[in-house]
Amino acid sequence: EPTPPPGSGRFNVATDALSTVLHESGHARTPFATLLVQHQTRARLPPALRMEVEAQVSGYATTSPAEMVAEVYAGYLRGERFSDRIMQAYHAYGGPPL
Repeated sequence: EPTPPPGSGRFNVATDALSTVLHESGHARTPFATLLVQHQTRARLPPALRMEVEAQVSGYATTSPAEMVAEVYAGYLRGERFSDRIMQAYHAYGGPPL
């Protein structure tokens, strides 16, 4: 069985083929303009949100808003549920409809 990333009590949700496909489809379903702006501005999660995302989603989800969206999308489609604050950030960062 895989181990959680250091400093996180949670697994990266993309630990199997289906989760990886769901994660990547989360990127594909996010509007390109949103991803481009996030990339060009090197957008980062605010520190307080980053801590909550690491605790509830995954360490990898803290690396950028785009990765947070993809990880939440994959986790949600696998049956995980997240706090209102994380879901608000998901939608604010352009997450696709769930």
